[in-house]
Amino acid sequence: MPNDYYATEEHRFEIITGPNMSGKTTYIRAIALLQIMAQMGCFVPAEYAAFPLIHNIFARVTTDDSIESNLSTFSVEMREMAFILR
Repeated sequence: MPNDYYATEEHRFEIITGPNMSGKTTYIRAIALLQIMAQMGCFVPAEYAAFPLIHNIFARVTTDDSIESNLSTFSVEMREMAFILR
């Protein structure tokens, strides 16, 4: 199933949400991989693709909790998102 992804200078930040096992991780990884492939000059399997040069790709994709710090998965996710947004 094709996925559309739209990003411009004004709209280049996305928050991907959804229920468990809905394909969020696959979608995020595909976008990151396509961006890296395009920046390297590789073929990108798309009808149309125009990627800007970027310096960083940040993604939070995990379900780990931190028992040592007494943090739930949600708390760890909020802490990592705060780091990414800074």
